[in-house]
Amino acid sequence: MNFCGLLDVIWELWAGPNTPGDAMDLLTGLFNLLMVFGAAGFGCLLYVSLPPVVGAVLQVLAEQRMITCREIQADLIKEWGKDVAQSALAIVVPAAGEGPEGAEGVDADPAAAAPPQIEQISAATPPPAA
Repeated sequence: MNFCGLLDVIWELWAGPNTPGDAMDLLTGLFNLLMVFGAAGFGCLLYVSLPPVVGAVLQVLAEQRMITCREIQADLIKEWGKDVAQSALAIVVPAAGEGPEGAEGVDADPAAAAPPQIEQISAATPPPAA
């Protein structure tokens, strides 16, 4: 932003007389100084105020995505039943105490820490009877 404020002064210097005395007159002119520092202040204002605004927008978008995912999840549970949802939860999140022996909450084997492989269900597979 400071360059944008200084651009008019640079243009006047480039297009008009460009002696050192004229350059000092342009740079020390009250209107030119106000324009340069005003643009710098506006740039600082944008720098300070935009990150919280962007963060709030991203938070709203994430919340909307969560709502959409929950609606899709509810439709899937309605279509496939609650038993499928509970069995999928048991695969992804094992109950407390289930895991490698001696691990005490930390997987000793890196292969055991890999996410579970879930088979892809084709579209031709009918949903289970409720």
